[in-house]
Amino acid sequence: MVSVLTTSCSKDDDNDPGSKVAAPTLSNASELQATSFKASWTKVDLADSYLIEVSKKSDFSSTVTGYNKKSVTTNSAVISGLEGETKYYFRVYAKDGSDISKASAAKDATTTKLIAGPVLKDATDIQNTSFKIEWTAITGADKYLVEVSSKSDFSSTVAGFNKKEVSEISASVSGLTTKTKYYVRVYTKKGADVSKPSAVKEITTS
Repeated sequence: MVSVLTTSCSKDDDNDPGSKVAAPTLSNASELQATSFKASWTKVDLADSYLIEVSKKSDFSSTVTGYNKKSVTTNSAVISGLEGETKYYFRVYAKDGSDISKASAAKDATTTKLIAGPVLKDATDIQNTSFKIEWTAITGADKYLVEVSSKSDFSSTVAGFNKKEVSEISASVSGLTTKTKYYVRVYTKKGADVSKPSAVKEITTS
């Protein structure tokens, strides 16, 4: 009686086991933010690029958009576009032409809490072509981003107010059209992190 042993390949070993390229060694994640972190690893002899995988799942059965073996040529990368207070798993492969190493041992990183968004106050000093807006200060904020639009979905913005950076907790919005309704929202910015937008305010010029 002949027995046949079959094995299934996991996503961990989907590259050529006979690769001549060594797998990189990952360092712990650094520069942790609410929406990003930095991944670094050892340089590998022969490697001309590296492939990064990032996932919310420890088995990498699905990956974060843009990080399904994303190719980079340096031995570090900032992983961005993430969610706050979320654990991510990441690993790296070395690549030499078509030759790809086995995956590095995976590491995990948990993003920090997303900074709070401001609360907009009612507009003041409303004129024919301008008005002033203010909002609450947020502890830890570096900047605030102001968006102004004549469309409620912000599909287009007023010139100069497409997430305009300001350091204060107020801004004068000018260059507007008389008797026109505008929509305003503000974000908090801390480092590379940007909060969710404030509730929208509607202002109609006089």
